[in-house]
Amino acid sequence: MSPRQPTSRELIAAIQPAKEMATKLTRRVGRFEIYELLEAIYRVYIDWKRRKTAKRSAHALADQLAIVRRKGMSPIRVLIEATHCDPTVNLHDWYVGVRNGRVEALWPVSARGAST
Repeated sequence: MSPRQPTSRELIAAIQPAKEMATKLTRRVGRFEIYELLEAIYRVYIDWKRRKTAKRSAHALADQLAIVRRKGMSPIRVLIEATHCDPTVNLHDWYVGVRNGRVEALWPVSARGAST
């Protein structure tokens, strides 16, 4: 019997500790905080490997979060992109949505200029 496809709720719950570590990086960035984030990501990956669902879970997570998968993209890379938090977003006026080299959307950044 092959392992079942993880649900959206299970995927979000699995990466939550890593997302919390990524959020900490927005407040202070040091070598040890980055190590903690990578360790949290690796723990999720190891859990998926233990269950034999690493590739399936990474594909489902990438689909759910609209992460562009490239050929040969590893599950760890998907996890890193899923937990990435851009700490400089408040320095910009707009998110620019680009698809196939064309601008498709402009979203205003409501936190423009906020520092906390």
